Amino acid sequence: MSDDVLVDEGGLPSEHSTNMRRSYHFSEALKSGRTLAVSVGWCKAVAIAQGELTGGRMVLGKPVLVLSSTADEVLDHSDIDELSDFLVPDKKDGKGNALADGGAMLVERVIESTVTERSGHDVLAAESALKVDEAMSSIESWLGGRFY
Repeated sequence: MSDDVLVDEGGLPSEHSTNMRRSYHFSEALKSGRTLAVSVGWCKAVAIAQGELTGGRMVLGKPVLVLSSTADEVLDHSDIDELSDFLVPDKKDGKGNALADGGAMLVERVIESTVTERSGHDVLAAESALKVDEAMSSIESWLGGRFY
């Protein structure tokens, strides 16, 4: 199948984009309120990148902080958890590593979501200011353990 064949034509209203625009007042020129088109080529590129990652050809060799949310509307949280382990040479799960542990190659944190305090795909642009603060605090602690 040709790379330019569309799997999804896009153009439908996007709940994620609408929420982002409502919360952060993006103009339509900067953040479309519509879904994006998805081509066969884009799907192939994602599959190739995931193969590179799980095949050990995308090891970063640098400290990595992975933030995710169980309320992600775009990516599956369990996939993020599983695949992020491949970013570091020892493939060791980073969930138990402390944010301020400067020796840990991988640190993973989940920004949980509740009915009243919602997180989302972009943890730094979540509906809940409390969840954005939680994500920023994680980033600051992680950086502080390495660079201060």
